[in-house]
Amino acid sequence: MVKNRACFEIAFEAENLLEDNENDDNELRTEPQTICGLNFRLCLYRSGGDISIENEIEDWNYYLVWKQSVSHLEVTLNGVPYFKSRREQTSNGYPEEPYTFEDIKKGLVEVKCDYEITRLSMFKIDEFQQGFADVKLQVKERRFFVSKLFLSAHSPAFAAMLNSESESKEQTLQLEDVDYGAFYLLLHRFYGLPLVYAGRRLNSFRIHYICIADIEPQIKSVLKLAYRYQFQVVLFEIEDYLLTLNDDEAKEWFGDADSCQLTRLTSKIISNMDGDELKSLYKEALQSEHRAITKAFAPETVEAMFARIMDLQSNS
Repeated sequence: MVKNRACFEIAFEAENLLEDNENDDNELRTEPQTICGLNFRLCLYRSGGDISIENEIEDWNYYLVWKQSVSHLEVTLNGVPYFKSRREQTSNGYPEEPYTFEDIKKGLVEVKCDYEITRLSMFKIDEFQQGFADVKLQVKERRFFVSKLFLSAHSPAFAAMLNSESESKEQTLQLEDVDYGAFYLLLHRFYGLPLVYAGRRLNSFRIHYICIADIEPQIKSVLKLAYRYQFQVVLFEIEDYLLTLNDDEAKEWFGDADSCQLTRLTSKIISNMDGDELKSLYKEALQSEHRAITKAFAPETVEAMFARIMDLQSNS
């Protein structure tokens, strides 16, 4: 029977846990334990003076993962109960949202974490597998294997690239000017795995990855790649999410909505613009390299702008 839970324990003197940075790896880690075929470990680090505790998969970038988990965390400080929590979480394979403690500066810290995987889907992408990982991709210095069938089915751009290659057992594609972190995230959707957008710490020095403070840069990076590779399902999903934003938040996405042809979102944004905002856009277009509003924006955006102008005029 496959083991789906494990208990991690670690003890340390708080003052001995130094600040983690790009030059020194000062993290503390438990010995890995296998859960559902993946090696998990508990990781502790100090960042900005705070101590953070998180579960992570060893070599997690070699897998595409979607999982539901339950963790029970207990922390004692000098033998006295300090923190206790139960958390259910849905996440992908990268390290989960950490627990962070601001005021532990000194003393003996003892950590116990019972961790259980309740649902899991995963694909291994670090070696050749017929049908599931039969094309080698190189993104900058990172190399991994992906499914020709999955990529071609979702992306006309990849279908064209892959069909132009020879029908050898192992094909190789090199992607230029592609952010590895964003592509790794997008790759989950090619395999039908839910993509959980989350604001968290992703170490750029542990793996060449994007560091994000919130989900907005993460979504933008995935959106641009989805548009580049014509992955319509992801474009629709992201647009659906952005349509739930309030009017002021949505306006911040106007440039991306126009450039990625999210027509429902651009229509929503423009329908809430007043005359001054439309004049400002027109002026910016004239002063840009395009010198004309019809060249500065997508045709659908221009159409929505003129419709809004006519609406404002009819109501004036």
